[in-house]
Amino acid sequence: MSTEIIISLFTFLEQDTIPWNNNTAERAIRHLAIQRKISGSFSESGATSYLVLLGIMQTCRFQDKSLLKFFMSGEKDIDKFKRTK
Repeated sequence: MSTEIIISLFTFLEQDTIPWNNNTAERAIRHLAIQRKISGSFSESGATSYLVLLGIMQTCRFQDKSLLKFFMSGEKDIDKFKRTK
């Protein structure tokens, strides 16, 4: 491993905004694992649609925005949608 890679692995020590654990990513994919367990498998088209909706849902959740109000607004960009929770 190069020195640059090793240093980048410990960036979280210098910057308070970077979490030291992977909990956010694990929470984001937890819904996918549960859905896969319930249904037994995913078809490619079903998985793609589910992942798009899951991504939108999780982004709204992490940005503290209402998913329902986002869908009802007709906005295509979550970042442009104002927080209305």
